[in-house]
Amino acid sequence: MNIVTEMIFKTDKPAIVSILKNESQHVFAVGLLQGQALTKHKTAIPALLVVQEGSVVFYLNGVATELKRMDTFSIPVDVEHEVVGKSEKSIFLIIK
Repeated sequence: MNIVTEMIFKTDKPAIVSILKNESQHVFAVGLLQGQALTKHKTAIPALLVVQEGSVVFYLNGVATELKRMDTFSIPVDVEHEVVGKSEKSIFLIIK
C-alpha cells in the first residue's frame, strides 16, 4: 500500500487511511488540508503522532506546537487535543 496514493483529500473532513488494525495495534494515516482540523478529542490509550508530509499544529492544554516532516509527538491519555493542517496538504501517522 502507498499511503499517498490511497489518501483522498476532501474539503469537508480529514482523510483517513487505515494501515493496520488488530487486537493490539492500530496504525492509520490522517490527511489534512491547510486550515483543516482533526477536531478536539481524547484518546483512551497512549498514541504517537508522526508527521510524514507537510506540517501541522498540535494543540494540547492551550499550547500550540508546530510539527514538521518526520517530527513525532507523544499524545497523552485522556487529554483533549486537536490537530490543524498548516501546509497545503499534510499527512501524519497515528500509532496506538
